[in-house]
Amino acid sequence: TLQTSPGSEGYASSAAEAQQAKQESRRSVDDVKQQQSALFSRRFTVENSLTYARYDRKQLTLNGFLALDAIFLGNIAIENVESDSLTYNLAARWGVSPNLTLNLDVPYLARRTVYQKGGAGGAAAAIAQEQTNGNGLGDIGLSANYRLFGERGWRPEAVL
Repeated sequence: TLQTSPGSEGYASSAAEAQQAKQESRRSVDDVKQQQSALFSRRFTVENSLTYARYDRKQLTLNGFLALDAIFLGNIAIENVESDSLTYNLAARWGVSPNLTLNLDVPYLARRTVYQKGGAGGAAAAIAQEQTNGNGLGDIGLSANYRLFGERGWRPEAVL
């Protein structure tokens, strides 16, 4: 890191420190450029990801009518749905040429869903509960990216 003396915040106190700061900023710019062009510059890459998702919904259903604007006649149902899912994704990228990359995405999912309903069958005290569990391969995707032309001056890079 760049060392500065008190009172000279942001300024290099010697030519060596100025040169070091220049090299560090150039290195960070190169890192950003490498991340941007990683899609077409590498021959083969493998990426892993793990995602957790939680879904929770509560719903109150009134099926009936009001008598004398104060008394509800009908059925009242309370529903609760809770779902947890865990997804592991394996993605492989192969740079066939400087302008063409092939991609393969293989997700594996595990999910648990609990469905509860109060007031089932018209009985106020009745509670119905269902639970489903499942795991397996998700939708496997195969895709390609083709660079029509690279970035030059004011013209941005275009990828199909």
